[in-house]
Amino acid sequence: MIKVLFFDLGETLVKYYSKEQFKDILVVVFKGIYEKCGISLQKTSEYYWQRMVKENYENSDFSVRPLEERLRNIFELNNDEIDMNVLCDIFMKPILDISKIYDDTLFALNSLSKKYSLCLISNMPWGCPKSYFIQDLRKYDLLGYFKELVFCVDVGFRKPHRKIFEYALQRMHSLPEESIMIGDRYNWDIEGASKLNIKGILVDRKNENPVNILKVEKLQDIEQEILELNNNWRG
Repeated sequence: MIKVLFFDLGETLVKYYSKEQFKDILVVVFKGIYEKCGISLQKTSEYYWQRMVKENYENSDFSVRPLEERLRNIFELNNDEIDMNVLCDIFMKPILDISKIYDDTLFALNSLSKKYSLCLISNMPWGCPKSYFIQDLRKYDLLGYFKELVFCVDVGFRKPHRKIFEYALQRMHSLPEESIMIGDRYNWDIEGASKLNIKGILVDRKNENPVNILKVEKLQDIEQEILELNNNWRG
């Protein structure tokens, strides 16, 4: 019997950026941070830009590298040289500025939260502090629907690592067979959760994913899919 729904955030409930857009975001971020650091920097802008480009990757073991650590490394900053909170603000501003809640998000969460316990499981761009996305959840009136919020920075590992799903199960006091993971990324959300025998529903808004798995184009279709799963379970 399904009791708990785990939801991804970005591109599932709120639209942030595509992989292609993130390259442009990095350019904006770099200009802002380079200008802010000013005289603290000893080398050319091209030197630091190349370091930022090289930093745009995630660890192969899915361990989180915090944003503050990355920025210190890129711009070769000591802890006392500049307020890292300011640099994180600069990094996150263009990401949050373009965020937009999907039209079906509030309706779906309102309906589902009356029947199931909801938990958010989200990766963070470059391991940024979770406070930025809690702020965004509050802006879109989403916080109240979730009993728990689980971010990769809470665990030290990003999806699809099993530890983030194990942590979420513990927080929700839920068994894998009682849970469903709902997200837009097959590799991160669905495949990652399946390693713990958590069922998955792929949110494929443009019907672009050829994978033969359970998927929906609209969030409001999730409820019917869960009902069918529960009926099959009873049978």
